[in-house]
Amino acid sequence: MRQTGGGAASVGAAGRIRALRARLDPAQMALPLALLGLLTAFILYPLIQVLAVAFTADGRLSLVHLRNFFARPLFREALGGSLLAGFLAVLFGSLLGVSLAYFRVKTAAGVVRAPASSRERLSSTRFSSGAGSRSGSTRPLRRGSASFHPEQRWRSASIRPTSS
Repeated sequence: MRQTGGGAASVGAAGRIRALRARLDPAQMALPLALLGLLTAFILYPLIQVLAVAFTADGRLSLVHLRNFFARPLFREALGGSLLAGFLAVLFGSLLGVSLAYFRVKTAAGVVRAPASSRERLSSTRFSSGAGSRSGSTRPLRRGSASFHPEQRWRSASIRPTSS
């Protein structure tokens, strides 16, 4: 008995794979393949070798090396210190990374946006023309103009008062 279900899905998947291969340049695949080769050669292969030695003795599976390792207090202390250092590095790195990502999202091109409570009706607000002005005239706040007051740099470029 022939199955008819799933044929269209498999043809569609094969078509998507062919389309993906057509879009990828072989030169673009060289770098990821080279990085995968380096990962295998310098990280995975030595790790597999260490594990193979740890779990074999005289060519047979054995836990004798692990038992000897944990029998020595100095080795247990070294393992505990290494695990603690790794945990703390992950913890503080994550805290720093999440904090920087949060503040990066909350900024617009490196300028912190004004809180919503201080955005009240900025379209009618007028600011002084700056420290060098003695005329007392007021002009609208424009980013990049001579009238841009230094204390207002924290405002986002999207919050621009209009002239009334």
